[in-house]
Amino acid sequence: MRWVEAYNGHDPDIYIEAVNIVEDAAWAVVELRFRGTMKGAFAGHAPNNESFNMHGCEIFQIVNGKILIQHSFWDKATMLNQLKISTGM
Repeated sequence: MRWVEAYNGHDPDIYIEAVNIVEDAAWAVVELRFRGTMKGAFAGHAPNNESFNMHGCEIFQIVNGKILIQHSFWDKATMLNQLKISTGM
């Protein structure tokens, strides 16, 4: 997964767990738990060894056995707060 590789640079201990999976012929929904430790630079911030644990959801529309549409929803505010990264808000 390309998005996982992007996180591995700053969170080499990344862990992603599928908590729930619901599917039918045209749709699949995956509730995920995503955690790791900021051991490398992330979003312009130096490593700080803080850990995060957040939830997310992936929704896929499947047509002819292939993913046509993917929607991702992640609790990034919780992750940034746990990593002590300011969003300026």
